[in-house]
Amino acid sequence: MTLTDCWPDALLVSPPNASQTETAPEIGVVDWEFASIGRGLNGDLAQLLGQFAMMECAADCNADAVRGQQLAALVSAISDTYRQVSAEEGSVWTAGGGNPGADRFAALDPNGHRAKLLRSAFLMHGIEIMHWALVKPWNCQNPACMVGPSHTTAKHECMMVQSMVRRAIWHLRHAKEDEHEFCSPENCIALQQAYADGQWLLNLF
Repeated sequence: MTLTDCWPDALLVSPPNASQTETAPEIGVVDWEFASIGRGLNGDLAQLLGQFAMMECAADCNADAVRGQQLAALVSAISDTYRQVSAEEGSVWTAGGGNPGADRFAALDPNGHRAKLLRSAFLMHGIEIMHWALVKPWNCQNPACMVGPSHTTAKHECMMVQSMVRRAIWHLRHAKEDEHEFCSPENCIALQQAYADGQWLLNLF
């Protein structure tokens, strides 16, 4: 069962309790009208992390370090838990169990389910970011985007949108033309480096 329209507004998170700092927040999911049998990892999760990636770009562009740290912690918790449970259930995309390895993406099999799912997730993730970076109004406060007292009205001139588009393009480019190109040694090295650098989507695999 998938939500099919998984984005931050579909999540309800309980507010932090100052007296219980180590207690995990309660999380609820709403907006179920499109729920169906569908794609989880390369659908719901790739979409959700795409939304969070744009929020990270926004926080970085606005120099909001606290918001950036909060997002990183939330995404890490979601990704780690999803991957751990998936590994426990024997899911095909979790090579080597729940423990991340130094060579997690060193040799992807172009005929294997893991590579197909990962490439599909890259495409979904990149498309989600590209679409909403250009469609959604963003509250950019970067001084470099100001034209006089106002922010530029041209999307392509906004530093925040440019950052989001660059992230989308990176994923779409590294998805390559097909699974064989996706699993090439050069691309696997790029994926492994991105994972080492903390790329969110790759932490699911």
